[in-house]
Amino acid sequence: MTAHERLLGTGWDGAGGQAQGGAQQRWSEGAAEMRRALADLRRIAVGAHENYHGAAQTNIRNWG
Repeated sequence: MTAHERLLGTGWDGAGGQAQGGAQQRWSEGAAEMRRALADLRRIAVGAHENYHGAAQTNIRNWG
């Protein structure tokens, strides 16, 4: 939770404040999961690029 979100949350009390806090927690967890998934996807894409590039270089050497 950012400082701005914490500041906004200080005005909420009762059930509304609890609901907002829970929703913010779920959103933060989802955002963290998305960042991890995007990092994994980036690693996969980099690996695929390296493999493709390596295969292309091998073909160039063999057929060159």
